[in-house]
Amino acid sequence: MERPKWEDLSQHDKDLLGRINKIDEERGWHDWPTIASLADELENEYYKKFWIRQCSHYNHLEEASVGEL
Repeated sequence: MERPKWEDLSQHDKDLLGRINKIDEERGWHDWPTIASLADELENEYYKKFWIRQCSHYNHLEEASVGEL
């Protein structure tokens, strides 16, 4: 699946991706549940899958940081 062009995304997805990126830049894996929740609202499958995979990775980082892995 190819990454879609920004201009082809709906305004809804552009807004959500802006919020997701801001949270990711400011809080990273510390706020992965919020990112995952927003990713669930995305209409574009490419970005939805990307961010769900990223949140899975962040979840593993969190687990490792507290010795659960």
